[in-house]
Amino acid sequence: KVPPGSAKVMRTVTDSRYLLCVANLELYKLFLLLNDPENAYSCLRESLIWFPRHIVANMFLADALRSEVSTTEAIAHAETIFRKCMETGTVLIANLKTSASLEEDFELAELDRELREQELQLVDKATEALILLLCQEKGHLPQYRQEAHSLLLSKKFTWKLSNEVLQYPLPSEGSDGSVSVGSNTNSATCTVKIVDNALPETALIEHLQHIFRSQSPFWSEHNYDTTLNCSRSVGYFSYLFPLHDRPACCSVEQIILRIYSIACEHFPAVRDAKYAEWWVHTRPHSNGHQLHFDSDETRIEAGRSAAHPIVSCVLFLSDDIGGPTLMTDQLISGPLASKGWLCHSKTNRLMMFDASYLHGVLPGRGACPSMTISPSRRLTFMVGFWKTIAATDRGLDHPGPGQPFPNISESNYTWPAEMLPIEIATSSTISESRKDCPEVIPIPVSCVWEPIDCLLSSHSEERASTRTSPVAPSYNQCFQGF
Repeated sequence: KVPPGSAKVMRTVTDSRYLLCVANLELYKLFLLLNDPENAYSCLRESLIWFPRHIVANMFLADALRSEVSTTEAIAHAETIFRKCMETGTVLIANLKTSASLEEDFELAELDRELREQELQLVDKATEALILLLCQEKGHLPQYRQEAHSLLLSKKFTWKLSNEVLQYPLPSEGSDGSVSVGSNTNSATCTVKIVDNALPETALIEHLQHIFRSQSPFWSEHNYDTTLNCSRSVGYFSYLFPLHDRPACCSVEQIILRIYSIACEHFPAVRDAKYAEWWVHTRPHSNGHQLHFDSDETRIEAGRSAAHPIVSCVLFLSDDIGGPTLMTDQLISGPLASKGWLCHSKTNRLMMFDASYLHGVLPGRGACPSMTISPSRRLTFMVGFWKTIAATDRGLDHPGPGQPFPNISESNYTWPAEMLPIEIATSSTISESRKDCPEVIPIPVSCVWEPIDCLLSSHSEERASTRTSPVAPSYNQCFQGF
């Protein structure tokens, strides 16, 4: 035997050091599922001690560094890991082409092959993560723009989110979109509206922050994954409130009625809504949410065409954590977006928009500015208002799109007990306090997408001449990086 981590460690389960690396990785994943991060990261460290070149273990480490990034040093460490994974992948592919399996036992040889495939599957992820890091953190330097361009070409991308988007202005730079709409300002568009101090009762915001806190049973009982932005078990899940069929049965539905009244003020068509679909996301500073259209997921599962809410709303429950929400003018069957708007996270800020347009959440730039503030994750509460929706009841405690709120007396869930109805102000009191809810201007984006060759130009006028496409390219040709 040689010391752990030696270059002589072989990628075969008959090498005990490799086997210990793989076994500790499985323990790492198990402890994460059990919501035990301390033991999880102990196993991850042990895994890398036995085999420092393992691509999967290194990518888990990079994800951990990026998810709780608090210093520029952590970003630099993650960059080093991404490069290491890419280099290891190149060597591994070359070795696979020139060498046969070390195992005579067919089952062991097959297991070795599967484990190598798991590693190679993450090489593309490492490459895209490096491209994103270069574009966000080093895009102002020509040598890194050139490197990002070469990597994008190698992955067959033709378009990317623009530098204006990926290098969005930070709130600390005075660009949080908090300028009140005045008589001399042209509010961005009828497509998106934003108000601050949306819920004048501080207790309501504190209540939402509590029931959706990091350690809330809401997340663990849905098996929520902060990287995937959905449940590991069922994918996307949400709950449905029939607005006019019954009174609010829980605190969340009471708050939805508040949001409904605000949305009706800015989008009169919301008055025709019969249902409110709600869902929640919590994510680390560096995690984004791919650009998407809010849609009737049950309808799509049935093979039918996409349908969208009348209006979708985002109530922000944290400050300065993560990137802004990006709203564009791109329709599901139209060309690439020609313009967009950014809205930074700010507690008690409500963003409302036409849900037929493409939108998403950008990864946070740089180190997280609020690591000492609770909550330390980007926390958002979403509501979509529907005139009709195809969601069907999947049964008690079976999460999925548009499910009814669980019956507390029958459900095995514990999280609904934290959402019992609460004392709430009268409508007259709310009407008076709404005067302190200023409308704010989102940050305009003049260029959402750009051809990847724009990375080679540092002149904005040259980039402006090639920023639109008459027909939207394939989704997989457009680089987002998250």
